[in-house]
Amino acid sequence: MYQGKLRKSTLEVRASDIDELTEHPTWSAYTPPPVSLPTSRDAGASWNHWDTKQTKNVFFAILALDRQAWLSQDSASQEQVGSLDLFEGGEIRDLRMGIFGTLNFFDRPWGYNISFSSNALDKEFEEGRLTSCKAIDYRLDIPIGDSLSLSLGKQKEPISMERTMSLVNLPMQERSTSAAFLPGRSFGAQLSGNALKGRLSSAAGAFNNFIDEDAAFSEATSSVSGRVTWATLLSEDRSNVLHLAIAGRVSDDGPPVRFNSKPEFNKAPIFIDTDILATNRVEQLS
Repeated sequence: MYQGKLRKSTLEVRASDIDELTEHPTWSAYTPPPVSLPTSRDAGASWNHWDTKQTKNVFFAILALDRQAWLSQDSASQEQVGSLDLFEGGEIRDLRMGIFGTLNFFDRPWGYNISFSSNALDKEFEEGRLTSCKAIDYRLDIPIGDSLSLSLGKQKEPISMERTMSLVNLPMQERSTSAAFLPGRSFGAQLSGNALKGRLSSAAGAFNNFIDEDAAFSEATSSVSGRVTWATLLSEDRSNVLHLAIAGRVSDDGPPVRFNSKPEFNKAPIFIDTDILATNRVEQLS
């Protein structure tokens, strides 16, 4: 969208560009670090790279800003969610930093990813209130053979492309409302891989949030999730693709279970709220 008009990108990917990007080893884990990452971990600027004989490391920092104004609100909306005037203005959406790279102590390098996030100076750009900085990712990726990878630690479950993709790299402005039913990150183990020259990918894992929930392993929420994708049609220059996927998740979330979501705007009141659900099992399929 540009100046009120919908524009179509006509950028073409040249075969020579693809060959150049794929000369080096690509990121082997199902989910890359939560930043914009080149196809090759060795490509890109060097000012934030720190390499040693045993490691390759990339440092990153992201400051995401968000500002919103509501043009109008009718009486029905005001009666349902209250005045939207309280949800105008700007905020520092995310202050994220971290490091990712490879450990080259083995014949097949292990990947790692550590990142932290804090909503510093939250709301209106002027308030001095700081929220706590917390670790959102700490993951070790261990390659198994040529096409498999075992990921251990706090990571995204392989349940939805909207969830596995970083917020700052989404093709849409926000994740859809349905993302409220899916977890952000969970602690566990995930096995992922690809076949058919990368056109078929799969991932599955088991997770338990006993660390974040500060609870015993047997008392914390456990889940199993998986996803299979297939690029059924792919043009020769890889600029056009038909991508299909199926995913499922089973969780033992016990009562109280509650789901709520805003519309596809960050600064907005909650529009959907299930209240407390009397259930001890949640199954999801996408």
